[in-house]
Amino acid sequence: MNGRAIGIEVAGTEARLASAERRHGAARLLGIEERAVPADRGGIAPAQPRRSTDALAALPLAATTHRVLSLPFSDARSLAQTVPLELAGQLPVDPGDACTGFEVLARDASGTRVLAFMARQRDLDRLAAAADGADAALAGITVAPLAVRWLLAPGFSGSVLIADGPRTSVTVWRCGRVAALRACASEGDDAAAVAAELAWSLPLLGVAPGEPVAVGGPHATAALHAALAERGLASTPLAVLLRPDLGLSPETIADAPVVCGLALGALERPLVVPFPQSQARRPLLTPRLQRLAAVAAGLAVLNLGLVRFDLARRAHALERAIATEAARALPGERLVAPRTQLEAALADLRAHRSSLAYGTALARLREVSARVPAGLPVDLARFTLDGEQLQLVGDAATFEAVDGLRRALAGSARLRDVTADEVRTTVDGQRVSFRLRARWVAYGETPS
Repeated sequence: MNGRAIGIEVAGTEARLASAERRHGAARLLGIEERAVPADRGGIAPAQPRRSTDALAALPLAATTHRVLSLPFSDARSLAQTVPLELAGQLPVDPGDACTGFEVLARDASGTRVLAFMARQRDLDRLAAAADGADAALAGITVAPLAVRWLLAPGFSGSVLIADGPRTSVTVWRCGRVAALRACASEGDDAAAVAAELAWSLPLLGVAPGEPVAVGGPHATAALHAALAERGLASTPLAVLLRPDLGLSPETIADAPVVCGLALGALERPLVVPFPQSQARRPLLTPRLQRLAAVAAGLAVLNLGLVRFDLARRAHALERAIATEAARALPGERLVAPRTQLEAALADLRAHRSSLAYGTALARLREVSARVPAGLPVDLARFTLDGEQLQLVGDAATFEAVDGLRRALAGSARLRDVTADEVRTTVDGQRVSFRLRARWVAYGETPS
């Protein structure tokens, strides 16, 4: 299957990019370039669109914590659930916002050996932003020393030193699998310090005396080879161990082995890396989408303002129309809440019309009953109607209930001068007796 891919390695304010392609089943490197990483964007300034390009990025080994774990099971689900807990349990402090990834080293009847890594989420996010800035789809993130596997012959055994400033590391390979790896405390441009560190660390990593170390990276200089020789360490250029079909010269690849290996690895299917794309949060908003989102937000605010203005204009027009109709339907009546008073007058008119066959007294009784709130703790003992004067006598549970009944009756468009008198506690002290008086305003009359 044909395709193109890039490898990305961020070093400070610069990024190294290598491009590769697969054509007719063969993968080859196309070139290496360096780009600036703008501080205000966090991504890489794109040179040309790469919308259909996959990318593989790498973290420096020194930016991770790693352990080799032996677990008594081999299924992927159990490993994914257990490795983060096991790795976090071996750390002296809480790692905080960290992400865990792993790579299977070996499976046998007793279980699985995995190489587990823990990295800061912000470091993964930075690489995801770099891939997005290069207009590439991030396929995953690995650790820098592991990228050379795609440059070496299958089943390679030996140790590889990548001399690259503060990202210097040494990795021991056995039959194509990682046996041990270590981030060097000495920077790669200090040949004597690197050689001194390797003199005592290689035996601890299981490298036999006299076994040559393959040296590559931008600081793999003649001075470094000489310093290793002074320490009694055999060395060989990484270029002589590279596969011969990679498309670029071995010396060019050996100067940037990590990014070249990443570009070739991004073409692999299936791609197995410690941090797959789902764990590297790809930025939701690219710089272009951020600008579009800002414009959309501005338009949304403007649209909301216009809608609110239109709704307010319609509401004012409706209120004026209701006030006009209320003044026409209720001449001479003081308008406090025109809509409520209109609805009350309409309800009264319907009740009056429906009660004409039962006499005026029944209509007034209906009006009073309709005004008594449901659930109000009031018992009416006597209802007296004398002309336009109404009188209610009864008792209630509390003084507040009496006042609630008075206010409910006062809300009627047909009742005026609603007062409560002779409100007192009953002899047994359990209830409150009262008498309410009101004046009935007949239909067709002008309330005063």
